Amino acid sequence: EGRLCGGVDLPNKKFIAYPRADEDLILSGALNDPTVPISFFGVCVKSCPRAGDYICTQHGDAILEEVMADTGLTRDQALRPCLEDWFNTFPFGANCEDHDLRKECFDTDVDTTGVFFRCLPKYHYEAETLPESGCTRFKNVTNSKGEVKQVCVVYKEVTKITREQPTSSNVLFDTLNSYTVLIQNYLGDLIKAARPILFSGIGVSTGFGLLYIFSLWCCVNVVVWATVVLSICMSLALTIFCYIRAGIITTDVLDGFFASFNDFLSNAEDTLNDAAEWLDLDDGDNNTSLLGISPFNSSAL
Repeated sequence: EGRLCGGVDLPNKKFIAYPRADEDLILSGALNDPTVPISFFGVCVKSCPRAGDYICTQHGDAILEEVMADTGLTRDQALRPCLEDWFNTFPFGANCEDHDLRKECFDTDVDTTGVFFRCLPKYHYEAETLPESGCTRFKNVTNSKGEVKQVCVVYKEVTKITREQPTSSNVLFDTLNSYTVLIQNYLGDLIKAARPILFSGIGVSTGFGLLYIFSLWCCVNVVVWATVVLSICMSLALTIFCYIRAGIITTDVLDGFFASFNDFLSNAEDTLNDAAEWLDLDDGDNNTSLLGISPFNSSAL
């Protein structure tokens, strides 16, 4: 509508609903070209509408108030002939008091839920494990104490899935709902594992912090230099990782670097081996070293 939901003009309408998202998605051409920007028509509402509710724009609400004042009809009685019963009369919309209501008001087919103040269709998904589920194969296992126990090796799970969603698929809303369900699952796992997470995050980190402080008191030089060196190494590793992800450092560059590094190691190994052989040379007669000094003749020093 060109207004900010929850702003100065509409302080009580913080949510935004998209009553014609399917039409906007088709008309934008984004189904054929994902790079095309999509502009959705939104209506500011006080709360996300449920199935069967009617929502109107600011102009639609003004027209509806005039119709209700002139005819004495309720909101639903004034809107139903213009929306749901439009094709039940001939000519179409004969019982509609003002045909502009059909353009400015919309009916809601499914329940919607607020996600970051955006009203999205609410998908219902429920999986129920049926009583027919159970173990289908057992196996006798002997433990370390010599006891024979029967354990399940094959389990059959029979589930009943209940899914409720709009019949007309919307790629955008389907994706958003999938990510919403995924986030809810993550949050559920975090809530279930709250105690281990708190123990690891608070207890373990506190213990390592105290250990670090104690190590500073014992051997501050080693700890400080180790912290500096590790910080530099981590910064270099993160920089290289970012360069690789950005495509600045390609696989060809890495292959060339590792090949050069391998050549350097090979040359260094050969040099060290030659030096070791040179140092180990002996004349075999007087046990004289290459420097002309006998290791067993102290007077030569």
